[in-house]
Amino acid sequence: MGVIWKKAPVAATQVVEALKEQKDWALATVRTLLRRLVGKGAIDQELDGKRYLYSPKVTAEECLREESET
Repeated sequence: MGVIWKKAPVAATQVVEALKEQKDWALATVRTLLRRLVGKGAIDQELDGKRYLYSPKVTAEECLREESET
């Protein structure tokens, strides 16, 4: 989510690139994660040509609040 909050709108390939030093995730892994976040209502996806761009629907503060409540 940090990459999406900082760089939105962002494509899956941009997320992989931003995380490559921290995580060795394949593009398919990132796309699965993004799809799940869309399903949970945390991010929006918008078709841009042949790719999707992702933007946050919730703020970092809302996520932190939700995590601390569960």
